[in-house]
Amino acid sequence: MFLLLARYWGVTILRGLLFGLLSIVAFAFPTITLETLVALLSTFLLTDGLLIIWVASHQQQTAGWKIHLLEGVTGIIFGGLMLLYPHPSVLLVLTIMAGWTVMTGIIKVWSALHMFRDDDEFWLGLSGVFGVASGVFILLFPIVTHSVAMTMIGAYSMIAATITVILGISLRQHLKEMKHRLTQLSL
Repeated sequence: MFLLLARYWGVTILRGLLFGLLSIVAFAFPTITLETLVALLSTFLLTDGLLIIWVASHQQQTAGWKIHLLEGVTGIIFGGLMLLYPHPSVLLVLTIMAGWTVMTGIIKVWSALHMFRDDDEFWLGLSGVFGVASGVFILLFPIVTHSVAMTMIGAYSMIAATITVILGISLRQHLKEMKHRLTQLSL
């Protein structure tokens, strides 16, 4: 599982940057129409899902690739759900996002529990716990005003971006260390 993530540390950082972009849009344009928000969120979920599926498909011989495939498919399913409703409510958008964060959070926690790397499993697990907690919070306390929804999406995305980029940087560092050790062993 660790090698799968480490080999594609750049994709992890790219996912973090996508979260960051979503956060910037949510904070910079809090009054965008609901239809624009749905288009933005569904595009984000579909792109994120496709990135994860791409990584999983290139690593079918590596342990843990199926869990990444599941995470990618989850993003595509929830992104597709958003596109099914031409005139959604803020509550529906938040419920779909909450469902996605809970599902992917559970997948990330499960992945972290099966990694066996100290630093990286912490960041992946933290990302998962944060996703589950955010989704459950939204489901328990649905807030139906547009501006509050944009703030929640922006805050979630900003924190997720930070955690995901830190995870990508940590994965890159561990991969460099492993390559260095392998070079030392072959000498």
